[in-house]
Formats: sequence, structure tokens, C-alpha cells
Amino acid sequence: MDLFVSMVFPTTLLISETPVNLIEPKCSDIHNVQKRCCVHYRTIAGKCQECIGSFGFECSKSCPEGYYGKQCSEKCSGDASKHSAFPLISILLGLCASIGSLATVVMLLYIRERKHLDHM
Repeated sequence: MDLFVSMVFPTTLLISETPVNLIEPKCSDIHNVQKRCCVHYRTIAGKCQECIGSFGFECSKSCPEGYYGKQCSEKCSGDASKHSAFPLISILLGLCASIGSLATVVMLLYIRERKHLDHM
């Protein structure tokens, strides 16, 4: 089994981390000394790969809400407002669970104190 795992996982890592669509650097640095990746590309092993899911110098900025893909050029289809209530619902449910837990602890402490006073 260990041999199988050691053979499968490195292969999977190589496949998943292999950069695709790399091009030679085309833009010049500030001093025009050497070529570098242009804006909306990231440097990978001395070559350039177009930003996917991000944009800017070295792909440092995430796509704005509602956009995805290469240089954030694709617009999401569907109504994003339908999904905006889910975080609020999660927060409210968490808050209710916390209040319920607190109420349970207070009630148990109250019952314990009552039993202690009844035995006196």
C-alpha cells in the first residue's frame, strides 16, 4: 500500500502543479535592463502565466465580486443577491446556538445552587 501511495501522490502533485500556457517575458523592467512579466501575468520559473481568478502585477489582486477567469474577464451568470443571505443566516443560527448554550449553562447553575440551598 505504501508503494502505491508514494507512486500515486507525487504523480498527482506533478500534474496539478505543472504550469500551463507559459510564455516568455515581454515587458521591460524600470531600467530597461531585463524582460519581466507584464501586468496581469505572474512569474513562474522565469516564464509568464496569465492571471486566472486575479489581476494586476504578479496577479496580486483578486477578482471583484461577480467576475472570474483570465484577468477577471468573465462575468458570473445568475443573481448574486440570492446567495448574499446565506452568511447572515449562518451568523444568526450561530448566535441562537450560543444564546441557547448560555441559557442552558445558567439554568444548570441555578438548579445546582437550588439543590445546594435545599440541603442546608
